[in-house]
Amino acid sequence: MNPASSAANAAQTLATMALYKGSLHEAEEYMRYADKNKITYEPEGLINYYSNLYTYTRLKGILPPGAVCRLLTCIRKTGSRPGQENT
Repeated sequence: MNPASSAANAAQTLATMALYKGSLHEAEEYMRYADKNKITYEPEGLINYYSNLYTYTRLKGILPPGAVCRLLTCIRKTGSRPGQENT
């Protein structure tokens, strides 16, 4: 694992904590870093990323409930995003 992806994982954890506290601005900063450095070949990291994204957009009132849940369900079941082969 490279340092940037390790830091992205830490940023995801900090974003989760900030979202739990309701600190959207803080969460947005962590999520922005994690977005630039996320590991796209590890389903666990993608699940955390999209879970945080869902929570963030739901709290901001941007996204209707359920829109990202379909993607998370697909990742959990198959280990990959729709259209991406599981390697």
